[in-house]
Amino acid sequence: MHISFVILHYKTLGDTINCIESIKKTQTSGDIDIIVVDNASNNGSYETLQNKYANEKSVHFIHNSKNLGFANGNNVGFTYAKKLGANYIAVLNNDIVVSTINIIEAAEKCFEKYHFSIMGPDIISLVDHGHQNPTEITTTDLGIIKKEISRYRVLKILNRLYIYDFLKKYFGKYEKENNVKTKQNEHKENVQLHGSFVLYSPLYIQYEDYAFCPETFLYMEEPILFQYCMKKGYKTLYCPDITVYHKEDSSTNSIYIANRSKREFIFKNQIKSLEIYIKYLKKFKS
Repeated sequence: MHISFVILHYKTLGDTINCIESIKKTQTSGDIDIIVVDNASNNGSYETLQNKYANEKSVHFIHNSKNLGFANGNNVGFTYAKKLGANYIAVLNNDIVVSTINIIEAAEKCFEKYHFSIMGPDIISLVDHGHQNPTEITTTDLGIIKKEISRYRVLKILNRLYIYDFLKKYFGKYEKENNVKTKQNEHKENVQLHGSFVLYSPLYIQYEDYAFCPETFLYMEEPILFQYCMKKGYKTLYCPDITVYHKEDSSTNSIYIANRSKREFIFKNQIKSLEIYIKYLKKFKS
């Protein structure tokens, strides 16, 4: 069996090296390729990676001439993996550290039993040590989604007017803390999966050209993919037998260091992606 690991790289050299090395260390059986897609890094990290792995035939490099965002950056690698003849394609963030030995063996066992189209492992956050899979299914209520868009538009304005930091300072202490999720020990079918590591099976690869919706730049990829799978009759699966660790947000942080600039980036793309989500929900219902 042939498995390709698609890693989307943007500037954060250390994370990408750690990700590659974790795959090399743990995946000792099967036909393996590692595909690094550089999303137009301009800090010399791409060239450093090329030089470091120049003599390793199983490590492939693709350089995008511009930053295509999360979805389309990964789609470039997904297309390349299909050309290599991969039976399984794992699309993972560069801030993922793989810990399970020989993922292909665990994936094949799950596939034989559940016949999944896409699968997500147990993803453990290295920030709060919570377990990120499976995620809560995002609402399909158009009214609620439109209110969320309006909320982000207000936050975007407050951020531009330098009011956001003031409100955060005085009212932030009243915000509820996120509950840290514990591990789900049972396999779960037709659940929404976290986008930092998604494994695509032959039942998806043979019919589809994209890993994620090509219209988004960042955010909402997971709910769109989940709703698409439900519409097409593709089974999603959470598999607790595979474990990876997630550092979280390294690529976004590498784009914007200042809190205000990062928030502007987040709010803008959340609005755009929510609007795309609404469009797809209407399409799926028709």
